[in-house]
This record gives sequence, structure tokens and C-alpha cells, in this order.
Amino acid sequence: MKSRLFIQVALVMITGLVLFAVLVSVFWSRVFDARFNAAVDKLTSDVSVLLLPAAGVPDATQQAAIQRIAEGLSVNLTVYGPDGHLIGSSGPPVPLSLQPVTEGQWEELIDGTHWISRLADGRIVIADLSLLGFAGDSLAVTLVFGLLVLLVFSLMYPLVRRITVRLERLQNEVEAIGTGDLSRRVTVEGNDEIAKLAASFNASTETIEDLLNRQRMLLANASHELRTPLARIRIGLELLDTKDTPKRRAGLRQDIGELNALIDDLIAMARFDAGAAEICFEPLDLLTLVSEEVSRVEGGTVTGSHVEVSGDRRMLCHLIRNLLENAQKYGAPPIEVSVRTNENGVQLKVSDQGPGISPNEQQQVLEPFYRGVGKQNIQGSGLGLSLVARIAQMHGARVVIEDVPKSAVSIVFPRP
Repeated sequence: MKSRLFIQVALVMITGLVLFAVLVSVFWSRVFDARFNAAVDKLTSDVSVLLLPAAGVPDATQQAAIQRIAEGLSVNLTVYGPDGHLIGSSGPPVPLSLQPVTEGQWEELIDGTHWISRLADGRIVIADLSLLGFAGDSLAVTLVFGLLVLLVFSLMYPLVRRITVRLERLQNEVEAIGTGDLSRRVTVEGNDEIAKLAASFNASTETIEDLLNRQRMLLANASHELRTPLARIRIGLELLDTKDTPKRRAGLRQDIGELNALIDDLIAMARFDAGAAEICFEPLDLLTLVSEEVSRVEGGTVTGSHVEVSGDRRMLCHLIRNLLENAQKYGAPPIEVSVRTNENGVQLKVSDQGPGISPNEQQQVLEPFYRGVGKQNIQGSGLGLSLVARIAQMHGARVVIEDVPKSAVSIVFPRP
């Protein structure tokens, strides 16, 4: 099915052409056809053309007579002898037709502008009516055609303007958004390509606005989160000047590690939001990846079956590691990890014996730097589950949070 805008433009062009053709046809039939028919009537009723000099007189004499008769009839005449040789013409000679010619009668040739007749002595006369003496009317014809063009333009302008005015309005609204007001949206009118373009632009603007808001929030929260480890490091260094102990050095190492982890998470989050994260899909055994990460966690257990998923090894390891760290920080042992296949797809589930996440907060905890009620003082970057959600989304998976019968976070991958 052709697009609506294409149909509108095509209809405007076809309507304009048809309208112009009708006007030209009316003008031609009223002016030129009438004069053409009058010339034909004069030619067929005027016997003077049949009164050429006798065939035996010199061609020069016949040429003068041809010229005189042609001027009287306002046509071009061409005369051929019985043997087919050219005797004379009042203008450019018309080639002799091969069709049979009736003596004493004028007959129209196939092209419609030439008439032919055979005299009693065998000579053939051809009358060219294509010019009809209209040369003097060229200015009038030009003016009339110009008026016809203006008339068609004036009739078609509202139809064309109906399309262009929407494009102009869209341009003005886009330019207004381009000044920095991303909260504005362009008007969606109709159901054609222009409307689809406006809707697409609104969707793009909304995406850009959301991305900028995320970046602003990320920067604002990052500056706050960075202050805590930096302040501890600064205090630790000041205390080292007074008394250097292994405990203080270990505390500094821990603070530096926390700072590095926070910076790594910030960089990863920024790349995910900007769509600049490099991802390399490959077939992976999900149970094997989980087992490798759980082996580093004290008291963690793994159950399930070997299931292959398509994903990026580095990112999926990061996802599993964040889930385990989240269970360690906010939950209670033992931490149980399972890999199962069910009707929804491949499920990676991390559960613990902690209090869980209330239904009111299950979506909020997936946002950067959000900390649940009573969790503000727990050490961490606040980006763990938000990074899990981003990585899952990039793999076509979804995050499911449960609080009964156990606190659990599941990643459901699509079926292989």
C-alpha cells in the first residue's frame, strides 16, 4: 500500500495536470479548432484553387499562380505534376502522399493537417493547414496560456499549501526544541508520513531527554558518593602522620578499593546509558559461569542444569558478581543460586534469607544510587542492581524481584 503522503502528492499533481489539460482543450476548441474548421470550409468551397493555369504553361507561371492562390486562402499550397514532379509551392514543399487521390475532391490526409485533391489534368494539389496564419496571434496565445497556468496554480495552491504548512510548523517546533527545551514536543497531525516523522521525533526527543536526565542524576549522585571514600582516605592519610598501624593501612586499602569499584561502576553505567558499551555475543554455559563466581563467595551454593545462552562473558560475569554482592550486603546467608529452564525461558535465580525488597521498592532499586529504607548506611556504590538491569536488558532478559518465600532476584533469559 502506497504511503498517504505519496498519494496526496500524486493526487495534487494528477489533478493539476488534468485541470490544465481540460482548460487547454476548451481554449483550443473555442479558438483554434474553430479557425481550423473555417479554413477547411473555405478551402473546400473555394474553386479558385482548382483554376490553376493549364498544365502546359511554364512552371514559373504556375508558381506565381500558386503563390497568389495560397495567399488568398491563407494556406500553403504544393502542386505536383501528373508524373509526380514538383511544379511549385508557396512554402516548404509537402511530400507527395502515396494514398489514392480522388479527382475533383478534397480529402484529409492521415496527419489531419494536410488536404489533397487531383485536378482533371492529373496534377495533384496539397494544402498545408498546420499554420493557418496564426503567427500574428503568438502574443495572444502566450498570454492565454500564461493565464491558464496562473489559474491552475491558484486552484492547486491550497492543496499544496496544506502539506507544506505542516512541514513548516514541524520545522519551527523542531528549531524551538533545538534551543535546548527538551520538554517540548512537536504536534502530531494526521496519519501520514509527516505525522509519523513528528511522532518519531517526539520519541527521539524523549529518549535524549531521559538520557540527559540520567547523566545529570549520575553526576550529582556520583559527586556525593565519591566524597565518602575520599574523605576516609584523606583522614586515614592524616592519621598515618601521627601513628602508622597495619589496621589503618588496611583501612586505606579498603577505601581505595571501594573508590576504584565505584569509579568502575560509574564508567560502566555511563557507557550503558550512552550505548557505547562493547558487547560480543557468544554461546555460553550459564551454570559454568555461575559456578565460577559462586566459588569466590563463602557459603554460596549452586544447583541446576547446564543451559546454553547467548551473551557477553565479561558482562554476564559482572551481572552474576553484582547479584552475589547484593545478596551478601543486604541479605543473610545461606546464598543459593540456581539455573533452571522453565516455560518463561532460562532463569538465573539468586536467593538468600534476608528481609527482601518490599513491592513498593522493587522497581526503584533498579535505578542508580537508590538505597532502600534502612539501607543508607550500608557500604556500596548504589549501582549494583541498576547495572544488573542494564546488562540484562542488553541481553534481551528481564529482572524479576521476589520477597516470598525467600528474598530473591532472578534474571530470565529468552529461550535459546
